[in-house]
Amino acid sequence: MLPRRGRRLLLAFFLLLTAGILHLTARINMVVAEVLNPKMSGSVLAISPNNG
Repeated sequence: MLPRRGRRLLLAFFLLLTAGILHLTARINMVVAEVLNPKMSGSVLAISPNNG
């Protein structure tokens, strides 16, 4: 087994990794929503010619 400090470091690393993955997933979801529905969200990504 790992020593106490190693286990704590591993846990902290795992939590950081999980938070990063969740953040990336939310970012990708936002981008996909903007690409699929550019008229609903007023964003910089929503550049379309028929923006009446």
